[in-house]
Amino acid sequence: MQTVIPKYNDFKQPGDRYRSWDPARQERFIVRMCKILSDPRVTHELRSIWISY
Repeated sequence: MQTVIPKYNDFKQPGDRYRSWDPARQERFIVRMCKILSDPRVTHELRSIWISY
C-alpha cells in the first residue's frame, strides 16, 4: 500500500523564531553556535555546509 507522508516545514521562518526569543536566549544561542563552529573537530567542509543553511 502506498501513501503520501505529510512533510512539515519546521524551518519556514527561522528568523521569526530567533527574533521571538528574549535577548538573553538569543545571546546564548549565538555563543553556543560560535563554540560549535570553532571546535577543531569541525572540518572546513562541514563548517561551510552549516553556514550555507
